[in-house]
Amino acid sequence: MEVEPLNDISAARFLQQAQFSSTKAEIKDLKSIGINQWLNRQFSMPVEITAYNWLLQQGHNTKKNKYSDRPGDWMAWQQLLSSKDTLRKRMALALSEILVLSSEQLSLPHRGFAIGAYWDLLNKYAFGSFRDLLKSVTLNLGMGAYLDLRHSRRANDRGRRPDENYAREVMQLFTIGLVELNLDGTPKLHNGEPIETYTQETVTNIARALTGWTVDNRSNVTKSDTYVEFTRNPMINIPSRHDTRSASFFGVTVPEGSNGEQALEIVIDTLFNHSNVGPFISKQLIQRLVTSNPSPDYVSRVATIFNSNDKGERGNLKSVLQAILTDKEARILPKEHKPTIGKVREPMIRLIQWVHTFTNRRSISGEWMISTTISRKWGLGQSPLRAPSVFNFFDADYAPNTDDFTRNGIVAPELQLHNVTSTVSYINYIKRIIEKGVLYGFIETIIEIAPNYDEEMKLHDQPKKLVEHLKLTLCAGQMSHKTTSLIISALNELTDDSPRGKENRVHLAILMTMVSPDYLVQR
Repeated sequence: MEVEPLNDISAARFLQQAQFSSTKAEIKDLKSIGINQWLNRQFSMPVEITAYNWLLQQGHNTKKNKYSDRPGDWMAWQQLLSSKDTLRKRMALALSEILVLSSEQLSLPHRGFAIGAYWDLLNKYAFGSFRDLLKSVTLNLGMGAYLDLRHSRRANDRGRRPDENYAREVMQLFTIGLVELNLDGTPKLHNGEPIETYTQETVTNIARALTGWTVDNRSNVTKSDTYVEFTRNPMINIPSRHDTRSASFFGVTVPEGSNGEQALEIVIDTLFNHSNVGPFISKQLIQRLVTSNPSPDYVSRVATIFNSNDKGERGNLKSVLQAILTDKEARILPKEHKPTIGKVREPMIRLIQWVHTFTNRRSISGEWMISTTISRKWGLGQSPLRAPSVFNFFDADYAPNTDDFTRNGIVAPELQLHNVTSTVSYINYIKRIIEKGVLYGFIETIIEIAPNYDEEMKLHDQPKKLVEHLKLTLCAGQMSHKTTSLIISALNELTDDSPRGKENRVHLAILMTMVSPDYLVQR
């Protein structure tokens, strides 16, 4: 679906769903070429530098970094804050919150490289096949360590059993969910009750089929502390550790005597072709990019494309992403306010948007040494690739226990991150960022990414125009008259016309915008 002609607001709304920002230049560019051409240009844009190669280029394969996760943070910020393939990065970040691997509680040497290798995998398949993505995720060493598939071995007579962690989570979180779904994402019912997708027996059989996988460390002949190649090598199967007994699940059987590779292919094919995968994955991608409460019709339209695009391909994520972003429910904003429209803007995306909007997107040191922002007290309560568990930062079905949410039957997953502490922390954090820029590590006196408010400073003495500018670039035009008036009124109170006074006026305008409900809810 192409919405023509695009105006500033509709262009900004699209850009904030498809990438991380909507600057005046980005809006002008999109309006000049249209949504479809913009998407095609982004789809064809290559990765500038992989995370793994960037980490090597920066010299992070050292003994000092062997047990540090900081290089993984620096890599994530470099990738998200400076890359030109913004659609790919936005999709990869969304996928990272569905197929979760986190440096939190990841027990691997050189885990910065392991996280980088996983991020590269998400980027590689962001516009590719979900089946290929699922197989690569399963064989990824970082995931193998995170969910215990690495070293899972066949049972023996001393009581050892295959580890069931990955077998359970690959179903519950990565592919089919807990209950059977209709194409539109609503639960199928039997006698008024949801139908469970799998049983403990299913978990046990899939776990048995996935035994024998371990790290591919064969090229580290010198046992060097600086060797990192193993972090991106797919795991290999050790025949003596693989359970060759038959295993049955979802009406499919892995024949007795199958080797590890054959069993894996059957597991991946079976899960990939399950009827739940289309609606389960499609709805979560819609939630990450567009709205927390997509209508069943919206989910159905996207899931239909997941099941078969115009070439008859199943699981083509490029087609799925295009369907999500061009759907009428994403593109046409109802004139009347509806509580089901939009989503809470994730804290880490607010920071990424600030960098994309108000800086030159460059690291002053060239090292991108920006610390994790995971702390709820001192940071944002969220940081890329640092979810507290495989269940992500929040539950996709989370809803605050209030009358408004209960009455409307809606969810707000991102609000699970919010409490009094996190709210105060966000205000303090973003205020410091707006005034100083992004800090180098934890050093308060060194700036890693400097603000550039040249465009905003031109409007320092025109509060109404300044607020209208921020309303478009930060809120995609979605700011109420009440909020607009409040910010303009506050700016009019600042009469100091010294250079510092002019800066303070711009800082206040941005701060009041970025802490307003109109900004925090992306519509």
